[in-house]
Amino acid sequence: MMKSTDIEKVNSLLGEMDTLKNLITATEAFEDKELHTEIYCEGKNLWFGKDISKEVFITILRELNTQKEKTIRELAELGIEYVE
Repeated sequence: MMKSTDIEKVNSLLGEMDTLKNLITATEAFEDKELHTEIYCEGKNLWFGKDISKEVFITILRELNTQKEKTIRELAELGIEYVE
């Protein structure tokens, strides 16, 4: 039997998984397009061409997938098998 704190943790992790899946899907949809990246910081901006933008998307997807794997491991530690 699970503790109520474990149930709350599982619900939180499942919510995080939903968010990560949505972010991954959205990022993958943008990755296939010829996009440019523009970053604003303290009133200044940087502009990157499409080749660099592709690398930015790859980096974002790698990080999102790493977070997803970590969340799946945390669920497993609580005895929950996550299957998509």
